[in-house]
Amino acid sequence: FFVFFFFFFKQKTAYEMLRSLVGSEMCIRDSIIIDTPPSLGILTINALTACNSVLIPSQADIYSLQGISQLYNTINTVKQYCNKDLTVKGILLTRYNKRSVLTRDMTETIDNVAKKLNTKLYKTKIREGIALKESQLKRENIFNYDPKSKVAIDLSLIHICRCRRRG
Repeated sequence: FFVFFFFFFKQKTAYEMLRSLVGSEMCIRDSIIIDTPPSLGILTINALTACNSVLIPSQADIYSLQGISQLYNTINTVKQYCNKDLTVKGILLTRYNKRSVLTRDMTETIDNVAKKLNTKLYKTKIREGIALKESQLKRENIFNYDPKSKVAIDLSLIHICRCRRRG
C-alpha cells in the first residue's frame, strides 16, 4: 500500500511540474514539443494531461498503425478523465522512404485511418536519414550535428509551415 501511495504521489507531482512549466511565463514560445517514449506509460499520460494538442509521429508500417490505434484510445481516455481540451493535430510520417512500395501502401492506409479518427495525415514527411542515427549516437540534436541533412531540412519545413499557418 505504501508503494502504491508513493507512486501516485510522484505521478501527481510530475504532472503538476510539467503543467506548471508548460503554462509558465518562462515559456515564450507558441508551442513546446514534449517528446515521450514510444510507450503508453506514465510519462506519456502526464504529457497528454499537460498539453493541449498532440502531433502523432509514426512510421509507415503495420506496427506503427497498431500503435496509432492504441495511442488514440489512450488520448480518448485522457480526454474523458483528465484533459477535455486535448486535440489531435494530425499524424506525421517519420523515417519515410518514398521508394518503398510498402511505405507508399501503408501511407494510404494511415491516411484512411487518420480520416476515420477525424484527424489528418500531414503532407510533409520526415525522410529516413543516417544523420539522425549518427546524431543520436553522438548525443547531439540533428540541427547541431548535421543541419543540412534530409531529416533536419524536413523538420525545419514542418516548423516553417506551422508558423505560416498561424501567421
